Amino acid sequence: MKTAVLAFAALAGLASAAPAPAASKSLAAPNSKSGVAALIGQLKLIDNITVTIPVDTAPTDNLVEASFFVTNGLPNLGLYAETIQFNSLRVSASVNKTVYASFSYTFKPPLQVPGGKTVSSPTIPNVLLTQGFDNSLALLDAFGGPQGYLDLATTASLTVKSSLLFGIIQAPITVTLPYNQKNVTTFFNFE
Repeated sequence: MKTAVLAFAALAGLASAAPAPAASKSLAAPNSKSGVAALIGQLKLIDNITVTIPVDTAPTDNLVEASFFVTNGLPNLGLYAETIQFNSLRVSASVNKTVYASFSYTFKPPLQVPGGKTVSSPTIPNVLLTQGFDNSLALLDAFGGPQGYLDLATTASLTVKSSLLFGIIQAPITVTLPYNQKNVTTFFNFE
């Protein structure tokens, strides 16, 4: 319930890290986008990345495909619900601060993740192996097999759709924010 109150306060623009203004000063409009960004930044959004390596082309073009699960940890309580809509992502994936893969992707249509739910992303094509195919394969040796972990540095364009009273009142807020997540479980498959 505390999360629901915080989420509502952030979306309503009532959450603020600044102290309350003195009574004699005029009130500025609250910044609801910073509240949403702070709330999203505390969630574990991405899990179970699957990297598909096409053995016939990846050695020459250094391109693979990726998919992942997205979890929306914001509440869905009936009277109040949060949907996170992923519009686009720009991602760098690293191990020990060395970037091994990167991509930019626009979701068409946007990826909708209802409050409290987990959904699978579409397959993301053209993920570039920035260290090249051979150096990236060395990760599998380091991990000791087809499962490992990646650290993600992401810029995400998201729309958070707040819905009160079963959708009667809606307040969408779109933000572009940096989002980092460490040790994301990753599976590597060869095709």
